[in-house]
Formats: sequence, structure tokens, C-alpha cells
Amino acid sequence: MDAPDSIAPEIRWIEPYVVGEKRRLLAGASLVAATNALQLSIPWLTKRAIDSMTATRFEPARLAALAVAGVAIAQAVVRVFSRLALLDAGRHMEHRIRGDLFGHLTELSPGFYARAGVGDVMSRCVNDLGQLRLLAGPGLLTSVNAVAAYAVALPAMLSLDARLTLIALVPYVPLLWLVRGQAQQIYRRMRGVQDQLGLLSSRVQESLAGQATLKAYGREREELSSFRGRNEAHYRANVELARTRATLQLLFGALAGLGALAVLVAGGLEVIAGKLTLGGYAAFTGYLAELASRTSMLGWILAAWQRGRAALARVREIASETPDIVDPDPRGGFELHGALELRELTVRAGERALLDRVSLRVAPGETVAVVGRTGAGKSTLLAAVARLWDVPRGQVVVDGKDLVDLPLRAYRRQLGFVPQEPYLFSATLAENIALGRPGAPMEAVRAAAEQARLTGDLANLPEGFDTEVGERGVTLSGGQRARTAVARALLVDPKLLLLDDPFANVDADTAAALWRELRGALSGRSCLLATHRLSVAKECDRIAVLERGALIEEGSHAELLARGGTYARLWERERIWDDLWASA
Repeated sequence: MDAPDSIAPEIRWIEPYVVGEKRRLLAGASLVAATNALQLSIPWLTKRAIDSMTATRFEPARLAALAVAGVAIAQAVVRVFSRLALLDAGRHMEHRIRGDLFGHLTELSPGFYARAGVGDVMSRCVNDLGQLRLLAGPGLLTSVNAVAAYAVALPAMLSLDARLTLIALVPYVPLLWLVRGQAQQIYRRMRGVQDQLGLLSSRVQESLAGQATLKAYGREREELSSFRGRNEAHYRANVELARTRATLQLLFGALAGLGALAVLVAGGLEVIAGKLTLGGYAAFTGYLAELASRTSMLGWILAAWQRGRAALARVREIASETPDIVDPDPRGGFELHGALELRELTVRAGERALLDRVSLRVAPGETVAVVGRTGAGKSTLLAAVARLWDVPRGQVVVDGKDLVDLPLRAYRRQLGFVPQEPYLFSATLAENIALGRPGAPMEAVRAAAEQARLTGDLANLPEGFDTEVGERGVTLSGGQRARTAVARALLVDPKLLLLDDPFANVDADTAAALWRELRGALSGRSCLLATHRLSVAKECDRIAVLERGALIEEGSHAELLARGGTYARLWERERIWDDLWASA
């Protein structure tokens, strides 16, 4: 990606963080200036000492030598505090940005994560923020050092010998041309490196998450080959960047050396001619050495600035993402009773309609099953009711109020939502069940587990409820993960329960037994159940049949069978399948 035409948006975005650290930054800059003033007073003291010894006046020379020692000690102390101030400012900025960025990520809608690579997002939150810290800390420190050195050394050099100063600075003129020519190239290559690192991180994350599938299909060699390709691209981008930076620093060093050579020749002739004292020449070369040292760092400063600029652009890209769904009242309250009405609900993904004018009612305490073939829109419907998908105004009404206007956080806290692929965190079984109700008493956790028929599995878990389930619940079976998610939903005592095919990973008998157990727990609760098991759906108060996102049938099990439509055909197919399975 090429450099942006203007960095104003990035500067405006980071400005509040810089302002928040202005005290540390101003203190650090002042201390850096003081450090350079002390350090660059040493050549002047050295001049006095040499000139005094040349004139055989040893007492002034001794005092100048003692002053040099005192200044060096003071300069070392001030340098420590200047570094602490500026480096701490960089760390504090990184800390605040990371916290705000993670908070922003928690507000983004599922659609963002559907299109963004998790590894790339992690790379931006970790690696790119680290580059920002380097820019705000060491980068700023080195830059202020260079500016302070020039501000102190140039007036002193001009006072010693203006002509010699101009001779010394002539080779530095090409530096302006170099900086202008190399800045955009370094930015492009730096952005390329960081983009390649994001792609590499995404590849690693995806590969590690899918190791079981890769092994099952014997794809280890192919996956390794793909990784090597990504790794090679990242390596080449780094090599190109390193070559550009090394060339630039070499040129800076060479030009600084030319300046020193010119001073050696011209300054030596002036000393011989008596136009410049030996002490003045020593002081002048001391100042020039400091300038050469700072100038040689210009290449590093330029690279750090472009690296930080590229990182800032990548971080701001995420920070500028706007959630598809915004909570209209994050601190507001709402008491859910469980009445739900869909009014010609339409949900689109681009030009494709995932749900097409679906109208459905769920009365408080009623259980409605949503059935249909794979891809009919069952999961989308439940996600829309949970407002994980954004919905048009007026198309979802909860307790007589438009879902778009409800305090989203308060609404979701009273929902019990079990997704089709339940996500368990790397924590204990009890902590996973209590996700929606942290600190719930163990008796309540156990009761929810009993309602989800999970307690019968505790004997097979080494530490019962204290068993670490591993990342994504890898130590549990698919059925155990589903029942854990059901227990999690029941623990929050929801008035509206959204179950997205929770029996997909269990056999028909277990599914029927689970549902019979859950029916008792649903008393007084509204429930919307998406399922492909019609043996479970027939026990519900009503059944809604979806096909290609549209509601085509609705009624009780007996009513739908009597119509002989899509539901009746699905039911007959399930009966045939169950008979074949039983006779196998």
C-alpha cells in the first residue's frame, strides 16, 4: 500500500494520546536539551584548558579539567532522567492506545471479524503498537537529541570560526535531497513488511487452529509449503527494507566524514596561520564530532519515523472501523418479558437476502421451533433477534418496543443465546458456565448444569467443575460443549432463550432426552429454537418452516403434517433415516 497523500488523519487520531503525555514529553525534552547543553559545554572547557596550557597557565587548565569532570557527572545524571521521562511517555501512550483499541474491538460487530483476519488484527494490536512505542520513545528521544545538539553546537561553532563552520556544513546539504528521496521509499517498504507480517500471522493462527483437520487430510506438507511462501515474502520485504536503511545510513556517515576531512584540512591551515588557536580547533572538532554523531542517526530517525507512520496508519485503520450496530443507550435499563414479533424481517448480505420478509410472533412463555434445510436462514434469524446482525427499524419488536431503540447491553444480558458452534474459553468448566453471570454461587452453576444434563459427565472429568477445558473446549466432546453452552444460557435466568441447533452434535435419543429436560427449565420463558431434528421440533408449541430465507409454513406438528407440504416431506425423510439407522 502506498503512503497516504497526507498524514493529517493519523496525526489527529494520535493527538489526544500525545497531549495526555505532554508533561512527560515536555519534561523529557527539557532534560534532553539540558543534557546536550552540558555535554556540548565540554569542548568549550577543553578549549580553555588547552589554550591555558599553551600559554603555560596551569591553574586555569586544572580548574577547566575539574569543571569537565563535574559537567560530565551532571550530564550523566540528567541523561538518565531525560531517558526515563521520554521512554516512559512512549510506554504510557502504548498502554493507553492498546487499552482503547481493545475496547474498540469489543464493540465491533461480527461482520468485521468475518472479513478481517484474526492474525492480522493481532499483528496490528501487538507489533504495530510496539512500533508506535519505539517512535514515541527512542525515536522522539533521538530526534530531540539531534535538534538540541544542532541548536547548541552551531552557535558555538559560528562563534569560533564562521568560515570553518560553513565548510563543515557543505557536505550536509545533500542530506536534504537524500531525506526527501528516500522517505517515501522507506515508508512503502516498511508498510510492506508490516502488511506481510499481518498476513503471516493470519496464516499461522489459521493453521494452528485447524491442525486436527490438516492432519486428518494429510495436508501437513502442503500447509508447510504455503507457510514457507508467506515467510519468504516477509523475509524478502525485510531484506529490501534493511538494504535501503543500510544504504541511507552509509551515505549519512560518509557525508559526515567528508565534513570532518574538510575541517581537518582547512582548520589545520588556520591553526598554522595563527587564525585559530589550538584550543579553538580542538573545541571546533569536538562540536563537529557531536554533530556528525547526531547526523549519522538521521537514517535511523527517518526509518523510525516511517516505521511508526506505517504502524500508525495500520492501527488507525482498525480504530476508524465503525460498528454496524451501535448501542443507543449503553447505560440504560430494560426489563425483558419475552414477547417477540418479527414484521417482514429482511436481512441482506450484499445483494443476497438471507431473510426475506419473515413475519413471526412468539408470545411470553411460548416455544417456537424454526426448521428448514441447511442454508434456509435459521441461524441468521436467531442472530438477528440477538442483534448480532443489524436489523432495519420496525422489523423486530420486543415487548412492544423496536429492537433498534432498546439498550443493547441490558437487552443481551437478559437473553440466553446458544450459538450453533458454542465457544468455550480456556478456563474451568464452572467459569465457562458462569460466563454471563460472573461470581454466581456454585449451587446455581450446578443447578444449570443439571438442567442441561451435564452433571452426568462430571465423573469423566478429572477435576469436575474445576477441570480446565482447554482452548475452545478442546478437552470436551461436541455434545459436552453444547450442553455447557446450554447451561451457560440457563444460568442467566433468561426471559428469552435463543437455541441455535444445540443438539447438532448429539444423537437422536440424547437430543430427545435433553429437550425433555429443558422443557421443564423453559417454564415461564419464551424460546426460539432453530433445529434440524424434527423429533424435537414436534414437541414445541409452534413450528415455523424456512426455505431460502422465507417463511413458507407455520403451525403445530399435526397441522403441518396434515398440509402435506415441505415440513411433511422433511418429517418423512427423518423417519426413514431413523429407521435405517436403527436397523443398521
